[in-house]
Amino acid sequence: MTKASLLSTLLAACIAATAGAACAAGTIPASAAREPKVLWRMVMEDYYGPYDKALKCWVARFDAGRVCMRPHKLDRVTIHGADHLFLVIGGAHLGEDGEPRTAHVDGGALGLIVFRENGDALKLVAKNDLHATFGSFGNLPSEESFSVREIGPDETYGWVATDGWVGQGHVITSATIFAPVGDSVVDIGGVPNHYDNMGNCENGKVIGSDVACTDYSAEILFDSADASRRFYPIIMKVRGSREGVAIDRAFTARFDPGKFKYENVPGLPEEFANGI
Repeated sequence: MTKASLLSTLLAACIAATAGAACAAGTIPASAAREPKVLWRMVMEDYYGPYDKALKCWVARFDAGRVCMRPHKLDRVTIHGADHLFLVIGGAHLGEDGEPRTAHVDGGALGLIVFRENGDALKLVAKNDLHATFGSFGNLPSEESFSVREIGPDETYGWVATDGWVGQGHVITSATIFAPVGDSVVDIGGVPNHYDNMGNCENGKVIGSDVACTDYSAEILFDSADASRRFYPIIMKVRGSREGVAIDRAFTARFDPGKFKYENVPGLPEEFANGI
């Protein structure tokens, strides 16, 4: 069977089963997982509604307004012997004029969904509110900015998503951790992972001064040897230089179960600690 005919067959079966409505959650066939185009179309129609040909996206209305959404990234992970699908959906919040909001201060719209193959169907494990604000200029970060990592004991996986700010010659980014908790995907905090002021530099100095340029980054690791809390400690291996002084040091961010967030890390370089 060709991909086109498989798509038609699966969609027809889904529509017939739901009397013409979008496929209900949990009725997406497991076979769709092996055909990304089929899977994405079913998921988008199921969770966001019909495709808008003019905007070239799936448009949905939530309490906060309308969003224009598209498939962004799909990862597959085997957890406790079962295949899981981690889907990132990205798009923009729509303004009153029906056009995407794309100002610098406007975040993109982020949907996160986790499925598990369960017999003949994909079972919904967890999802966020499907339109969380994340990113800048009305867009999500690139698909490479989202990675699925083992973030806790008992094969607990989640997303590490890198986002940042660029302006006036400075770049600062941070890694946010999104974790399935019950049937929801929640933001459990994160850590900064890059800073530089190279856009303000010339010949190794900050323009108009004798101060050396700054450029340092943190490699983000999860300490699986410490399973004492629901999520592993984050090890930040910070390397680079700040105002001409080399940095090569490790810091640890621990998960605070009371706040359900990662704790602030003492002793970080100035820009990581206080922003810019």
